[in-house]
Amino acid sequence: MQVGGVNNSSGSDYSRITGLATGMDTDGMVNKMIAGDNARLDQMKQNRQIIQWQQEAYIDVIKDLKEFYNGYLDILAPAETNLMASISYSGLKAESSDSSKINAIAFGGAVRGNYAVKVNKLASSAKKQNDVALNAETNLSTKLADIKDQDGNNLNIANGTMEFKVNGKTFTVNVDSTKSISDFLNDIRNTKLSSDSKETLGNYINASFSELTRKFTFETKDTGSSQTLSISGTAAENLKINGDFTGENAQASIKPPGEETYFESKEFEKNTFTIDNVQYDISGAKVGDEVNINIKPDATDKVEKFKKFIDKYNSLIEKIKTKVDEKKEYKFKPLTEAQKKDMSEDEIKNWEEKAKKGMLSRESNLSSLLANLRQTFYSAVEGAGLSAQEIGIETTSNWRDGGKLKLDEDKFKQALETKGDQVQKLFTQSSTNQDEKGILQRFKDTFDNYIGSEGVLVKKAGYKDTRWLGSNDLSKKIEERNKSIKEMENKIYQKQERYYKMFAMLERNMNNLNSQSNWLYSQLGTA
Repeated sequence: MQVGGVNNSSGSDYSRITGLATGMDTDGMVNKMIAGDNARLDQMKQNRQIIQWQQEAYIDVIKDLKEFYNGYLDILAPAETNLMASISYSGLKAESSDSSKINAIAFGGAVRGNYAVKVNKLASSAKKQNDVALNAETNLSTKLADIKDQDGNNLNIANGTMEFKVNGKTFTVNVDSTKSISDFLNDIRNTKLSSDSKETLGNYINASFSELTRKFTFETKDTGSSQTLSISGTAAENLKINGDFTGENAQASIKPPGEETYFESKEFEKNTFTIDNVQYDISGAKVGDEVNINIKPDATDKVEKFKKFIDKYNSLIEKIKTKVDEKKEYKFKPLTEAQKKDMSEDEIKNWEEKAKKGMLSRESNLSSLLANLRQTFYSAVEGAGLSAQEIGIETTSNWRDGGKLKLDEDKFKQALETKGDQVQKLFTQSSTNQDEKGILQRFKDTFDNYIGSEGVLVKKAGYKDTRWLGSNDLSKKIEERNKSIKEMENKIYQKQERYYKMFAMLERNMNNLNSQSNWLYSQLGTA
C-alpha cells in the first residue's frame, strides 16, 4: 500500500482487510485515524501548487516584457519594429534617379530638396590577383605542383611557406605542393595566428579561385585605406601574387539643395556613408557616375510603425494591470488527486482556470513597473527641445487604464516631417544624466531593472538563460514545500504503520482469546 506518495518498502503485511477475529474494518479505522494528517498533507500540496502557478504567471509576464524589449528597444531588433535606429524618426523620403547605382536614406534633420551626387572614388579592399595567366585546364582539383601557365610551363610550386600580413598581423601558411588548389585555399583560411590562437586568416581575408577566369583572389574583408595586405614566399612569387597592397577610400562630390556648385566630401572607408543626415550608398556605381536624389517629407510609414508600437505597449500594459487588479477566487483551491478522480477533464480545466485567477493580485513589483513606465512619458527630456505631449503622444485620461498611450497621428506625422532630429533625441538620446536620457533609453533602464539578468522579476521567478533559473525566490519556496511534504508523507507512513501493527496485535490477541475460549468450551462439553 502507498500513502502520500511514500512506498511501503519494509516488507510488512498486516492483513489490511476487515479484522477476521474482531470484525472491525481495519483499513477504514486507520484511514479515519490519519484523516487529519492527510488533510494537512493535501493543504500543503495545494499551497505548493499555488506557488507553482504564481511562478508560471510571473514567467508569462517576463516573457511578454522580453518580447517587447527585443522587438522595439534592442538596437539589434528587426528593422520593421526597431525604434532605436535613427531611420525610425525620419519623416523624409529619399528618391534616387538611378537606385541601381546610388541609393540614399534621409534621417531626421536632413535638408529637403534636390541633391546631385557624383562618385569620385569607390572604397575597395586591399586586393591581389595572380599576374600570370594559367593553363585553361587549371581547376580547383589541380595539384599545386601541376599548375602551369597558359603556355604550358610549370610554375614549379614546391613545399614551403607563404606569409600573409594583414593589418599588421602575420600568418604563416604551410604550402604542400601535393594538395589541390581547393585544399590549399582551405589551408590558407584555417591558418591560425599562433598555435594557441583562435584567430584564423579566414577571419581577415577572402581567398578564392575562379575556374572561369583562372585567377586566385586574395582580399581583405574590410575596405578603406587602413586595410593593408602583404603576401610573400616562393610560392607567392611563382604565382605572381607577392607584394604589398592597400585598400582605397570612397569619396563623392555633392551638390546640395539651393547650391550651384559641387562640394567634395571627405573620404570614407566604406561605400555607405552619412553626410548632413543623409546616408548615401554608392556601392552599385562606377567612378564618374552621377545621380540625382530628391528628398521630400513623407512620414506615413513611420507613423504606422509607432502605431504598432503603441498598440503593443497598450496590450502589454493591459495584460499586466489585469493581473495586478484580478481578484483571487478563494473558494476555488487547487484540486486534490482524490477530487480529480471524480471530475472530467473539462471540469478540471474550468476549475483550475478559476483557481489560477489572482495569482499576481496586487503584486508590488508589477505595480511599480507600471508606475515607472507611466512616469517616463510625463518626465521632460533635457536637451530634446520637445515633450511627448507636444508631438501627439499622451497617456489616456482614465487612470484605470494604467498608463496606456494614445497617439495624435497628424500631430506626430508633422513632428517627424519637420523636426525628426528632435523627435529622435526625445526618444533615443543617451546620457549618464537621467534627466537627459530619452524616453526609450529610460524604458530600457526600467526593463533592465525588472527583467534584466539581475532584474527583480527574474530573481523572483527565474527565467531561462539566467543564473536565477533554479535559484530564484519562488523555486526556493517550492523546494521548501517539497521538503515539508516529504517529511509529512514519511510521518503519515510511520503513523499508519504503527496503527496497523496495533490492530494486527489486537487481531492476534483476539485469536488467542478465541482459541482459549473454544478449548474451554470443548472441555466443558466433555465433562
